[in-house]
Amino acid sequence: MLEQKQSGFWWTRNLNTVIYFFRELTGFIIAGYFAFFILKASADPKMAFIKTGLFINLSIVAFFAAVLHSITWLWVMSQLPPIRNKIIKTIFFALLIGLWAFVSNIILNIFYIPAI
Repeated sequence: MLEQKQSGFWWTRNLNTVIYFFRELTGFIIAGYFAFFILKASADPKMAFIKTGLFINLSIVAFFAAVLHSITWLWVMSQLPPIRNKIIKTIFFALLIGLWAFVSNIILNIFYIPAI
């Protein structure tokens, strides 16, 4: 008996799988930014490179990748519980986003704003 070959786009049939793969792609962007930053910081201890246009543009791209990575991770997390009601899953997702924003704000105010 012959088995039917699976299409190379099998992952596009389910929205949650597409979101998961997109999240993994943003992880590569974040890792690349981290590697770039570490290499530049080790070569320039005074960190003069942070004022260059390239670094600022890469920081903006990495910021949006990090936000999308977090949001898609929270979306996948909201889909994991065995709940069939989409409204409850959406409310759970909204609560996770709210908690993420609250914790991020606390971290920002404790560690970063006083340093400025």
